[in-house]
Amino acid sequence: PKHSIWRSDAAYDYVDGLHPAELAWEYLRRNPDYHREYRQALRLGHDENLAQRWGLDFAIDPAKGADRVNVFWLPHLDQSVVLLGPAPPGFSASADLAGLTPAEQHVASDGEYFVVRHETGRITAVMVAGANPATPLAALIPLDASFPARSAAALRLSRMLSQGQLQRAPDPLTPQRRQRLRLALRALDGRLAKATYRELAQVLFGGPQDSNSWKTHELRDRTIRLVRIGLDLMRGGYRALLRIPTRRK
Repeated sequence: PKHSIWRSDAAYDYVDGLHPAELAWEYLRRNPDYHREYRQALRLGHDENLAQRWGLDFAIDPAKGADRVNVFWLPHLDQSVVLLGPAPPGFSASADLAGLTPAEQHVASDGEYFVVRHETGRITAVMVAGANPATPLAALIPLDASFPARSAAALRLSRMLSQGQLQRAPDPLTPQRRQRLRLALRALDGRLAKATYRELAQVLFGGPQDSNSWKTHELRDRTIRLVRIGLDLMRGGYRALLRIPTRRK
């Protein structure tokens, strides 16, 4: 990404509409190590180890933002993914995905990935154990801490199949946390563009203009914290965005 855009608040408007799983990609794609390993994988013609190391099922060009590419995280990391298997005997009336037009579809060693996009959101499904879009399907929901989030995602998919419309899910992020993540992303880009903490504070918060008060100004600590948040998310903390509990309406 072009880190120089950090001076423009409007350049980050797209972040407000991103799902946490997409926002996680925005942080990862800024990681210099990921850039280096991606270029190396292109030269070697093999990206499986690269993807697995970073939590992706398919390596993605870091030049592409989440508003331009579908991001497929490993299913056990991303709680918003719906796992689907063949419906058991006696459940031949179970729905399939044959009537849906995916925004993108991939076949991998661990299953077939299927993402649907709508103006009301997105939903990603992974068909495993030999299932495919044309077979009667059943949701597979592990009995672990992710059960509520995965159940909510499966219910959205079920309702979309029965009603023909994808319902808008409650934003897992509070407005305050979303704004903080947006600011942290700008601060991270500014720091990667070699901006000083004082420059960041002036652009992000409008001050301080007086260099004499900078060392003791409250904006100094606030700016440094934002940069640290951004760096932590870029260096692996982005995975926590894949495990945010579902909020109820």
